Amino acid sequence: MSSRQVIYILYLSESKDSLFYLENETSLFKAFSQPKSAEWILTKYVNSAFIGTNLEKILREEACPQVIITGLTTNHCVETTTRMSGNLGFIPILI
Repeated sequence: MSSRQVIYILYLSESKDSLFYLENETSLFKAFSQPKSAEWILTKYVNSAFIGTNLEKILREEACPQVIITGLTTNHCVETTTRMSGNLGFIPILI
């Protein structure tokens, strides 16, 4: 059985008015999706999980040709990350 690396992306905003502002409880992971201790957590500040993070480097080092993507805001961050993963040569699967 092959193992799959799980990588969580935490989206934070520098705007105090945002739901994703660091000090707002709404920026935290929901109870049903808490990362386990061995899982990666990357923080991003823009729509794509590839910009400003080392996500691409991790996926290439782990030799992950397929990327399974899920998230909360499909027409923003999820869509942007999915499109960019394809542009970078990965095979995206959007759940």
